[in-house]
Amino acid sequence: MSEPAATEDEIAHYAEAAARLLGLPVPDERRAAVLEHFRLAHRLAGVVEAWPLGPADEAAPVFRP
Repeated sequence: MSEPAATEDEIAHYAEAAARLLGLPVPDERRAAVLEHFRLAHRLAGVVEAWPLGPADEAAPVFRP
């Protein structure tokens, strides 16, 4: 079962918390662009999560040189 879509407030809170946790300042003039990237990441995650997987689907093998 999939989770409901995140609200704009939830995305903004997540972006602010992530920036704070990483010690990355987000200037006011860049905030809109940062939030747009988080909205895009959220939409793309939904596409990946919705992709149907069957019993034969396996994770990729680990590369060992």
